[in-house]
Amino acid sequence: MEKFFFVYSNWNWKYPIKIEKLTKFGSQGWNYNLDIKSKNNLYKNNVEEINKKRKLKYLILMFMTIITPGYPEQNTMFNVNLSTFEIIQRGLIKGK
Repeated sequence: MEKFFFVYSNWNWKYPIKIEKLTKFGSQGWNYNLDIKSKNNLYKNNVEEINKKRKLKYLILMFMTIITPGYPEQNTMFNVNLSTFEIIQRGLIKGK
């Protein structure tokens, strides 16, 4: 357990974590660009507000990426925003 908290509290979250490589389905796995596009589409109705107020700008960024081993591969952290990222980080640091 100690190693888990040490590794992930120090992890560079610019790099995704892939729990297990998906080999059975070839190249139909998770794709960073498609995930970003999905987030942008999810919040596209708020783009004007994002540009005007900058309150929601962190909703469309990827803070953490943990890819599931099942098909289709998915980012389990798709809905993590700046606030929840900071909460998770504090928990990982506390667990260390």
